[in-house]
Amino acid sequence: MFPVQAALALGFTLKELSEVFAYKRRGKSPCRHVHALARHKLERLEARILELERLRDALATTLEAWTEQLATALPGATLGFLDGLADVELPARGVPTLPRKKVAR
Repeated sequence: MFPVQAALALGFTLKELSEVFAYKRRGKSPCRHVHALARHKLERLEARILELERLRDALATTLEAWTEQLATALPGATLGFLDGLADVELPARGVPTLPRKKVAR
């Protein structure tokens, strides 16, 4: 895989890569900038993973309750699962996700 492809796969944007190449064109090392970008991406990724784990737990708990309800329900009974989703305790959307921030150059 080429460096640009690898960087894109890791979540770097074309704008960020153009900034890196601008450092190189000016004869400066972009390493500290790339490091800062990567560090921030890792922070955001870890926050997103935490958010996804919380969503997974909420869905697993909901599914477990539904399974119990289905086990005792009459065939064809309407149990209101979709409407019941409004009562599922979900993690606050975006709370664990870090905001985008400008990385120092």
